[in-house]
Amino acid sequence: MSDQLNFSPSPFKHRTKTLLILWTVNLSLLVGLGIALVSWNRLRHSNALAHEELDALNLEEQNLMQRHSLALSELAKVDLSDYRKKVVQFHEIQSAFDTHWGKLLDDLGLLLPKDVRIISLRPQSSQRSRGRVKETVLRLSGQARSKEAQLSFIRALQAQPRFKDVHFSSETYGDNPAAAIDFEIAFTYLPGGGKS
Repeated sequence: MSDQLNFSPSPFKHRTKTLLILWTVNLSLLVGLGIALVSWNRLRHSNALAHEELDALNLEEQNLMQRHSLALSELAKVDLSDYRKKVVQFHEIQSAFDTHWGKLLDDLGLLLPKDVRIISLRPQSSQRSRGRVKETVLRLSGQARSKEAQLSFIRALQAQPRFKDVHFSSETYGDNPAAAIDFEIAFTYLPGGGKS
């Protein structure tokens, strides 16, 4: 045996260059391993956070898709004809507010013959504007004792500049020749006397 075995209690007491290089390499490897372990742990943590965010986004996307399909089903249930009826009702109410009722009734009272009476007077949904003057389209239901009284009332309306586009909508005769004539007319009322 060329090499002798060293059985002393501290065999590496003498520090040699090789031993120092080995210690330095081991220490460097240990530090590198520690840095790699910390980096791997951080990477794993950021990866877990990214997966959590992705899961949250997927859940939010599912919720949005459910809300979207619910909104589409509710939109499909909307009845546009019902909506249009409500819009027409709103315009009728608005026309009723915009009409100059006092002036209109005074003008009608001056033209009304004794054999004609007004049953109802209501604005229609359409309202036009001519410059600064608002035209209100009205529907009048009335009764006349004779055809002559009815025609004289309509001619009187047509002769006044405040009343335009006067025309019959309906006319109903009773079974008895002495019965009153029910009629309905439509006209446009200009509170300013027809001046635009």
